[in-house]
Amino acid sequence: MKFPGWIVIFLILWASAFFQAEASSQKCVPKNNRKLVIGHSYDLNWWMRNRLHTSALVLGYEIEFFDLRTQASVADALLKVDAVVVPGGADIHPKLYSSEAQFYVSTPEGPGRDEFELKTFQTYLSDARFSSLPLLGICRGMQMMAVAQGVPLVQDLKEELGIKNRYYRFDQVDVPKASSVMSELFPEGKALGFKIHHQNPKRSVLDTLKDKVKVTATSMDQQIVEAIELIERPAIGVQFHPEQSFPTVKHSIFRWLLDGACAKTHRESL
Repeated sequence: MKFPGWIVIFLILWASAFFQAEASSQKCVPKNNRKLVIGHSYDLNWWMRNRLHTSALVLGYEIEFFDLRTQASVADALLKVDAVVVPGGADIHPKLYSSEAQFYVSTPEGPGRDEFELKTFQTYLSDARFSSLPLLGICRGMQMMAVAQGVPLVQDLKEELGIKNRYYRFDQVDVPKASSVMSELFPEGKALGFKIHHQNPKRSVLDTLKDKVKVTATSMDQQIVEAIELIERPAIGVQFHPEQSFPTVKHSIFRWLLDGACAKTHRESL
């Protein structure tokens, strides 16, 4: 599909004005002007690295990436970073939340990630040292955030809910006006998110855990959970992929993560 030239020019000018305004409104400067260290639980693809660097540049930050798997323990790894990204990827094996693997898609990537990322979330949730550490879970990362708290997944949207699996498509994400980070990031009440998934946390179970986690965005008449936020940690999980969404959606999510990382640098000696 080709867009008229004037639309392309308009979008470029609009994005340029938006990012200039963002750059001029920066509020946080990292302690000692150091780089922000962004930990990740699995390899980050080009989209993630490039888009995070772009948002950091706009906000006036320098960042470096740190593979959490390189340390002797998860706790040791988390102590070295200013923020964490748990990226998208393979299905989570149902043995972590159910006894039957009805629609599980097996990949070489999955088993190793399951063990490590479950341990990562368990450590993050149980250790008070990480109570101010910002964490962003994307797609699989959001699902693991839910699984770590005992929430099972819908293993296949089409088979269990009668909804087409959300492969390589944009969906409107509905963000209700409420006390949530997502509502602050998207005050207009909606966003357009790029989707690549066939699983999703079970909403009925999430709704019983409101003292631990809250659903802050949905799609498809509230049948698909698009965002969750933890009550006692600065953590957001999104089902869509901000790194492959439109710039304003991407930047809103990444700005939250990077500003949180910057703020954390000022709490290091407290």
